[in-house]
Order: sequence, then structure tokens, then C-alpha cells
Amino acid sequence: MTYTCTHDATHTYTEEIEALGHNYVKSDYVDPTCTTGGWALLICSRCSDMKYEEYEPLGHDLVHHDARAATCTEVGWEAYDTCSRCDYTTYAEIAALGHNYADEVTTEPTCTETGVRTYTCTHDASHTYTEEIAALGHDMVVKQRTEPTTEADGYEIAVCSRCGKTTRTTLPKLSAVKPGDINGDNAVNMRDVLTLRQSMAGGYGISIDASVADLNHDGSVNMRDLLTLRQYLAGGYGIVLTPASGGQPLDDNSTPWISAP
Repeated sequence: MTYTCTHDATHTYTEEIEALGHNYVKSDYVDPTCTTGGWALLICSRCSDMKYEEYEPLGHDLVHHDARAATCTEVGWEAYDTCSRCDYTTYAEIAALGHNYADEVTTEPTCTETGVRTYTCTHDASHTYTEEIAALGHDMVVKQRTEPTTEADGYEIAVCSRCGKTTRTTLPKLSAVKPGDINGDNAVNMRDVLTLRQSMAGGYGISIDASVADLNHDGSVNMRDLLTLRQYLAGGYGIVLTPASGGQPLDDNSTPWISAP
């Protein structure tokens, strides 16, 4: 740069002006990423000088994240890092644990009252549920029994093995009906066979009681009952005569009930 005096133009001096330097502007380029390098073609905006540059990969800009434990119902993860520039991550999910229930009886059932079974998760004790346990009912054990007869009721005394509840049950006295005593003479013999045959033949005006005549309990009085009665009187067949409802059973050794024809 030259300086000239305005009073006398012969008086001058100069100073050096520094070069401006290039003002490079990217023309074509590929920016570097975390994992790949980049490049650029630079052109000076003042003189069109060009140059080519290459750039190293940036590397990841890591952000740290703390671990979180998995729960029964929610996933967790280990400590991990992510990159603020790209989708790089070391995240690894831990699956939800699910419930693992252990049970215990928290209220014991009794003979008449229900109990409670409580289920508690071993991973998280705040996760619980309960189920009802049915009442046990009485476990009655017979302690005393007097059999009924045709003359008197019997009874049975039972005690619950768990709670001690005691009951006394009346056993109704037996009917005086004698199975096979078709003619009602208080004996079972061939006269009953004859009466049964006449009744089935008809025409004799004989009415019989099915509770003593239906000896095979098939709901009707027929030839099968007659055969049963004859075998009973013959003995040796192991036949037991029982009334159609109630009464004292007779076997073929019950001689006090049999009289000769």
C-alpha cells in the first residue's frame, strides 16, 4: 500500500499488505460419521483454487445409562451406552421374571368353617392372592351301636375325630314282616309254596303281600319267587330271604322261622 503526501506528491512511502489467504468453500463432500470417514473438495471463493481433504471417522459420542432390574411384570436391562449421533447402543433387555408363587395355609379349615390358602410371589411379596379351602366336614367314627330289633329301636353314637362333635342316631325297629311267610302263619314252609302257587294260578281269591312274596326283588311276584322259596326250603343253596322293604332277613339255616308242613 502506498501513502502520498497531499502537499507534496514527491513525499511517499509504502507498506506491505498481507495476502488474504484462500477462502475455501466445500463444493462436493461426504461428511464423516461415527464409523466411516468423509471427504471434501474445497474451492476458494476468491481465486478458484481447489484442494481435496479426507476426514477420519468421528467415533461414537457415548451416553451412559444405568441398569434396571427386571420385575415380575416389567422388563429390565443391564447398564448400557448409546451414541448421541447415531443409533449405536449396547442395550440388552432382560425379560420380565413372571410370577413364581409359593403357597401356604394361612387359615386352617375346620369341620364347619372354610380355610384360606395364600399364594405369595417369591420375586415380589406384594404380589399375592388367596384361595378358599373347603370345610373338612365331620369325620364321624361310630363308638357305640345297638342294633334295632322287631321290638325296639336301635341307636348309634358317633364322635367326630377332629372336633369331638357327638351324634346319637336312632335306628328304627325292624318290621315284623317275615319274607316267604306267604300265608301269614308266622312260619315259612310248604304251605307258603302252595299259597304262592294258588295266588299265581288265580281263581282262589287269594291276596298276598308283595313285601314277603317278591323274594328276588324284581318288582313282581312270579315263578322266579316260587323257585326261590322252594330252593330256600330245600336248603343247601345259600339263599337269604329278605323282605322287599325292611324286616329281618332269613337264610336257609334260620330254622326257628320254619315249621314242618
